[in-house]
Amino acid sequence: MGRVSISQAWAETAAALRRDSRLFAPVALAFLVLPGTLSDLGSPRATLPPGAAGALWSLLLLIVVIASLVGQLTIQWLALTPS
Repeated sequence: MGRVSISQAWAETAAALRRDSRLFAPVALAFLVLPGTLSDLGSPRATLPPGAAGALWSLLLLIVVIASLVGQLTIQWLALTPS
């Protein structure tokens, strides 16, 4: 196995961001920022007793987790494939 160079990895990451920045930003906003914000806004408050949040919170959390996973995989795919 070859040597790992942090500076080379950083240079390749910067090049990928320059090349595909118009794709990374909307994907990150749609699949990472928006679901995270929605889950924070819809989270049960600390004053509620345990279990009072109900099925709606569980469903929202499941959707957020799936959207975040899709967003992370999409960004990785965009970074690893050539334009």
